[in-house]
Amino acid sequence: MLLTNFQIFFVKVHPSTMFGDFKILKKCKTTNARVSQFTLNNNTLDLPIFMPVGTYGAIKGVPTEDLKEQMILSNTYHLRDLNKNVKDFMNWKGSMLTDSGGFQIGSLPNVEVKEEGVLFDGKLFTPEESMDIQMQLGADIIMQLDEVVNPNDSLDKIEVASKRSIRWLDRCIQQVYGEKSDEVKRTKKEFLPEIKLENKKQILFPIVTGGLDEKLRQYSIDEIIKRKPKGLAIGGLSGGEAKSEFARTVLYCTTNLPDNIPRYVMGVGYPEDIVICSALGTDMSDCVYPTRTARFGRIFTDSGDIYISNKHRFDLNRNEECDCSTCSQYSLAYLSMIKGTSNFCRLTTTHNMHYMRNLTKRIREAILEDRYPEFIKSYMKNRYKVVPEWIIEVLKKVNVMIN
Repeated sequence: MLLTNFQIFFVKVHPSTMFGDFKILKKCKTTNARVSQFTLNNNTLDLPIFMPVGTYGAIKGVPTEDLKEQMILSNTYHLRDLNKNVKDFMNWKGSMLTDSGGFQIGSLPNVEVKEEGVLFDGKLFTPEESMDIQMQLGADIIMQLDEVVNPNDSLDKIEVASKRSIRWLDRCIQQVYGEKSDEVKRTKKEFLPEIKLENKKQILFPIVTGGLDEKLRQYSIDEIIKRKPKGLAIGGLSGGEAKSEFARTVLYCTTNLPDNIPRYVMGVGYPEDIVICSALGTDMSDCVYPTRTARFGRIFTDSGDIYISNKHRFDLNRNEECDCSTCSQYSLAYLSMIKGTSNFCRLTTTHNMHYMRNLTKRIREAILEDRYPEFIKSYMKNRYKVVPEWIIEVLKKVNVMIN
């Protein structure tokens, strides 16, 4: 089912589609970009998509009834004591993804990673516990617990983490989809768990790891594909590596991943990065950046970000590029005057979320209309006075020449 009205955010599941179905509607003839649909419990997602992050089950400054997103992300670590379905708790009718909690725990001081799990504050957080919490939270997509390391760490450390993450993936699969069969236990055959959706309402996404090393990335990809995932994430990036290295690694992954499942690149939220990652072949992304930076006064526009400050206190102009509820009603002077208030947080967050939602809509439309390369060129030249060299070089790899 192809949407012609992109203002429809939630799509009834077509009778011919089933939970976990993934369908590519259109591939870009020049880049690796594609438009697709992914069927979850009550909704069919139109991809590419950006997911804003509601860490505690809420987007700061925006009530649930004002959310127009197809899907949002919440955090397992921060919701570990909720003990109920988070979608029901926040009265959210759309789709939801929960992360594993590993990134947040890995960011804490005095953390020790063991084969059993992650030890922090004298407590052991295991792959099984991450799955149990996520199953109770009830998100449509749940994430495996992986060992989080910085992509700039030593190759030995990244290799240990990547191989451990596969072992943890098997434990996650067993916790969600069942224990080893009696035959496997009796004969002691090698057990290779598979992700199966029978009688399940949640899809477990494995995470491709391996830092910036292509051999380790390939190892992770090969092992994950053996387990027949219904979707997966590209993780272990956005940790301070050079943008060119980030893009090279994403492109390597998408080039070597199967076409028939959605690809989620984790922690990507700069507008230009969404455009680039879509061209590289990813379908989903998330980040706190659009909402967090909005609260500090940075709002997105195609012609560059605007940082609301005292210099706008006499600027009665509105952002004419945008038709969101904020820009259609309030001037930059008004936003400058109320900066630091809860109203400011709500208005700027509403704008940035609308911008990201509209950006992915325009990406989908451009791909469907066979003009995505032209869209990329126009977008980058509008956003930058001088397009960064790394963007020019990355886009060359998918046959888009900026200059």
